[in-house]
Amino acid sequence: MGQYNKQVGMCSSIGRSIIYKLRPMKYQILEATQNGETITTKVEFDFDGTLVEVDIAHYKPQDVKEIEFNIANRAFSEQKILDAGSKNADILKNLDIKKIKELK
Repeated sequence: MGQYNKQVGMCSSIGRSIIYKLRPMKYQILEATQNGETITTKVEFDFDGTLVEVDIAHYKPQDVKEIEFNIANRAFSEQKILDAGSKNADILKNLDIKKIKELK
């Protein structure tokens, strides 16, 4: 199991390190259910006003810290998705649509 460093906003685990700065973010667990060995949490992330709701499956969690670590990892993934969408929108604005160009 890895560790989440709340001060730095980074996650790391054995054999890998995620070097991605997490924007200010809050989350709340809206509900949690158990299905056999799996606990599923419905989590709402608030990325500085942008709300994202996701279901996160936690297979055989050992304790609450592991669930919180999984939520933090998912926050990184969701932030990357938001950032990619924003970047793609910027790229799209700069594309020359219907302009003939010569390939060199």
